[in-house]
Amino acid sequence: MNVVTGVRYETTLMTTTVLPDKNATWLDPNDPSQTPLSFTGAPIWNADINQGNWLPMIGWNWNIVENLVLRTSFAQTLARPNFFEIVPVVQYEYVGGPIFIGNSQLQMSSLNNYDVRLDWTPMEGWLLSGSVFYKEISQPIQYTQRFSTGFAYTTAVNYDNANLFGVELEGRVTLEPLFGEAFTGLAVGTNFTYMNSQVELPSQDASALSNYGVDVSSIPMTATPNYLVNANLTYDYEPWGTQLGLFYNYQGKSLISAATTDASPSPPAPPGPQPGSLLVPAIYQVPYGTLNFTVRQPLIYGFTANFAAKNLTNPVRETQYEAFNGATGINSTYTAGIDLVFGVSYQVIF
Repeated sequence: MNVVTGVRYETTLMTTTVLPDKNATWLDPNDPSQTPLSFTGAPIWNADINQGNWLPMIGWNWNIVENLVLRTSFAQTLARPNFFEIVPVVQYEYVGGPIFIGNSQLQMSSLNNYDVRLDWTPMEGWLLSGSVFYKEISQPIQYTQRFSTGFAYTTAVNYDNANLFGVELEGRVTLEPLFGEAFTGLAVGTNFTYMNSQVELPSQDASALSNYGVDVSSIPMTATPNYLVNANLTYDYEPWGTQLGLFYNYQGKSLISAATTDASPSPPAPPGPQPGSLLVPAIYQVPYGTLNFTVRQPLIYGFTANFAAKNLTNPVRETQYEAFNGATGINSTYTAGIDLVFGVSYQVIF
């Protein structure tokens, strides 16, 4: 048995400066009225994250028998917003596409991570593994919807608390021990992960939803599929250093943007749908799979050629509205296209 422990100190500095055009306005996702604001007064539209954190960890490993290891660990980590999530300007990929507006008041999330993992390596190149993990998250960053005058948009907000429980099973085997030298260099692997996440709703959000007969106190975390399945086939030809890989990934349903309702603005209100006049349903990513192929070939004098064909099956990707009563409706449907990437790299070894 052995114990590994330590602590690290991380500093984070993230600031933005918005330079608005004349007569420009902005939306504050934290403003219940959701009315356009002018760029006057204190610059609360600028983000400013400046903090330092001590992050401890401890791990305990037990070699139960030869080739069988039990690993447990506790670690504190951070999750930082990215810049497009903290700039409160309208962002969209194409005209008429989904609108995202950042939140300048967004803060970092802190996580307590608990992991238990059992690894078995019955022979060289083989791995059979199972693990359980649990995460406690403070100030999780969650995508939710807002409804301003004339349009709906997605933004990022900090909720109070969240937790994530998961189970992972992994297997990786080389084929030569099973089928002989003709299969030298061939290996197959698979991985399955199940996840269950819960984000605690603020009391005001839960109360607003209850006005529509929705009695919930938590929702799933955004961008967290309920399961993931991976499978791969790889081939290494040692005389030439050639590496080939075929990788398949299938992800389950995941929340893109949480349902919400906002307080109605003070009169007079412009014509058309108003904040608080409807419940904006959640948007989910429908399960889909992708297939990727890669090639890596060392050349001469430190040069290496790389080729990747991504999303070969080019599946239809669909997002859908989903009400709390289970009713659904299409939000978007599209194909992402096939990416072909070729590159040459050079490495200097000292």
